[in-house]
Parts: sequence; C-alpha cells; structure tokens
Amino acid sequence: ETYSNPAYLAYNVIGWNSVYGTLYDDLSEVFQEPYASNMLDLFDGTNDAATINNACPSALEEFLQPGLVEEIQNNPMHPFQIAALDNDVYQWIPEAPVVMYYCTQDEQVFYENALVADAWMTENGSTMHSSTNLGDYDHGQCAGLAIFNGTLWIQDLVEECLTAVTDAEMASLVAYPNPATDVVNLRGIHAQTPWTVRSMSGQVVRRGQGSSVDLQGLSEGLWMIQAEGHKPTVLSLVR
Repeated sequence: ETYSNPAYLAYNVIGWNSVYGTLYDDLSEVFQEPYASNMLDLFDGTNDAATINNACPSALEEFLQPGLVEEIQNNPMHPFQIAALDNDVYQWIPEAPVVMYYCTQDEQVFYENALVADAWMTENGSTMHSSTNLGDYDHGQCAGLAIFNGTLWIQDLVEECLTAVTDAEMASLVAYPNPATDVVNLRGIHAQTPWTVRSMSGQVVRRGQGSSVDLQGLSEGLWMIQAEGHKPTVLSLVR
C-alpha cells in the first residue's frame, strides 16, 4: 500500500508522542532504517513538507515496521488507537453555518472524513451544516475548488454594512465568465477605467484599463480583480 504524503504520517507519529509519550521509546519501533535514524533531523523545523516527503518512501511496507499496522488495527487499546480517538474533532454541534467540501479522488485527505462528520452531526440534531462533493478531483485540484466555492458561500451569507461614506458610492464589480480561462469581461466598465489583478495575498500581478482583462500567463487558482470605483471581486482561473 502506498501513500502520497508520508510526511503526514511521520508528523502524526512524532507529534502525538511528544504529547502522550506512549507511542514509542525509540522511533525504530515505528519506522524502518534508515528512516528511523533520520526522522528527527527532518523535523527540526528547517525542512518543508516536500523535502520530508522526498526523504520517505511512499510504500508503507518499506517505511513502517512489519506487522505494526495489523497490531494497531487488532488492538483497540493500542496507544496509536487511543491517540487517534483522542484526536477526533467532529463530535460537536455547529452553532453557526458550516459547510464541508470534499473530493472523492483526494489522495492526501480521505473524503470519508467529511461524510463521518456530516453523519454524526445530523444524527445528533445539527441543522446548520452540510457536506458537498466537488467531484472526482485530487487534493491540489480540490483545494482551489473548495476555496472558490467557500468564498462564494460566505459572500452569500454576509450582510454588508457601510464602513465609510465612500462605500455607498462603490458598486460591486461583476466579472464574467467566472470561473474563467484566459480572458474575463468587466460589466459596466468604461474603456478608460483602470483595473488591477492581485493575488490572494494582495500582490499586484497585472494592471490595465477597459472592460476586458487578459489573464494569460497566470496560474490556475483564485485571483482578485478591482476596478476603479468598484468593490473587488474574486475570480477562479482554471486551465
């Protein structure tokens, strides 16, 4: 059996043991060599997830000690089982609207997490939650879709209020098509009206004017467009 992001597994093992102290006395009890000896150095705070993933095998039979998975699965009182149960965080009733997005081909986060949480909340009387299947997409593809759909969902719930007199004079910007591929049009924008395209972190990546915005060369994901005199809008760019 393989897992695309073994760094998650190692992170949980080391993290849980730092809290509970019951999972292992030495990492060689969990991981095979040479990984057991190198693991703590990999988690010294200087390596990103990609570096750790590349240093670990995706095949679990090469990574974990033989028989460990079966031992954990067959013993409800195994320290790993107890730690895992203690880290279940879905048994609560939402007091505000909650939506859980998932994709069925997500290779990093099991989509069943959303279904289990949905079922428990429903069975225990929650009326303020939902789960939404965004399609047969992998983790990277699903992330952009979840962010975009979540943004639209939040915008529908927001009741905007004025924070300044100038807000009353600013109309909402309508960009279409949305999602887009290469070019979007800005409704009601004059030929000389300046606009900017920003990343979601606020960095300006493109400037121009008029009612047409050329997005060629920008990566897939979410971008923010603002035209002079209008409130910004979020655009989803797909390839």
